[in-house]
Amino acid sequence: TTQIITSFYYYIYYKVFISQYLKDFIEFFNRSKLLINMKLWYIILEVKAVKLSVLEYLEETAKNYPKKIAISDNNEFITFEELINQSKKIGSFLYENLDKKRNQPIFVEVQKSLKSIVAFFGVLYSGNFYVPIDGETPLIRIENMINTIEPICSISITKNNPFVDSNSKVFDFEDIVLNDIDEINLKEIRDKSLDIDPCYLIMTSG
Repeated sequence: TTQIITSFYYYIYYKVFISQYLKDFIEFFNRSKLLINMKLWYIILEVKAVKLSVLEYLEETAKNYPKKIAISDNNEFITFEELINQSKKIGSFLYENLDKKRNQPIFVEVQKSLKSIVAFFGVLYSGNFYVPIDGETPLIRIENMINTIEPICSISITKNNPFVDSNSKVFDFEDIVLNDIDEINLKEIRDKSLDIDPCYLIMTSG
């Protein structure tokens, strides 16, 4: 079975100002000695919208705390600023090298490493959604998942590439994280994003 987790978030901020006509209307009733206890000059309608995607939350945190540690493992750590930078590099690479496809599944090898998290965000920056795959998963099961989900590519984290014998297109984390950031493409991806775009998919054993 599969479970698709989507982000449903909207933010709207509106200021609605009462027109001169309405103010004149209120003054008219005041002059007519009708009971009007509230004088309206403007109305502020503020709906504190939830952000469109998890990337906006990440970017807001990075803006406020760029040098703070975002992720750490047993070997290294990464700041929010570095996390954004590396994720954008991966996102730019994927978008350009996958024919600018969007909302497609991408397998990501999961290890006890911050690189897996960076790859997750990189996939989201590319406009696609990630499918976490345990690096110890038997090849036959990986092949079955590939046949079921049909990912457009896979990202390996370690040298023990679990996708090496699969039929999926495979990119090595250490290679794609060296890519240049393409802000134009990233903006194009963000402009096309919707709040119902999938974030990740988990394939369970059921």
